[in-house]
Amino acid sequence: MKLERRTLLRVPMQQRGQPVSAAALASLLAQPKPVLQQLLSGEQLEPQEAGAFLYTPRALELPGLRLAPRVCFEAHWQAPRLLISLLFYHLPGLEGLERKIGYVFSAELEAQEGALAVRAQATLELATGPGGLGLPRPLLAVLGNTALGLIFGRLERRCHRNLPGLVCPT
Repeated sequence: MKLERRTLLRVPMQQRGQPVSAAALASLLAQPKPVLQQLLSGEQLEPQEAGAFLYTPRALELPGLRLAPRVCFEAHWQAPRLLISLLFYHLPGLEGLERKIGYVFSAELEAQEGALAVRAQATLELATGPGGLGLPRPLLAVLGNTALGLIFGRLERRCHRNLPGLVCPT
């Protein structure tokens, strides 16, 4: 089962009450690490080689289960936008489940006069049938769409709350 979600956001960017120029925003986006630190928890972001960043979000505690995912993103500047894509994710202790869930994520942040345009898309593929996740398709659809909704809700909140706080070059 394949589920998809897309979003397009416009995040107003101001410095000292004035809209930030597209050129200043472009120079900010050309340095991916500070942008990713605003979108993710910066202290949990480790630069790797070749524009990759390892992110270890806070563990999720459920009764009888602790999920501590590790996620690797690639981010690079390709004028006039910053491209971010998911390289891989790992769910320690749930490797069998990992093979049954395919997740692809990408985002583009583009500088505009006084704003950043953020385009993001994700695809979630859930194994069904024999050897699949063992849940009815309607339930998988609800769970998958709920997961994508939570991911995109968090992304939108972090974009609007955190990106304007970046120190913009003048």
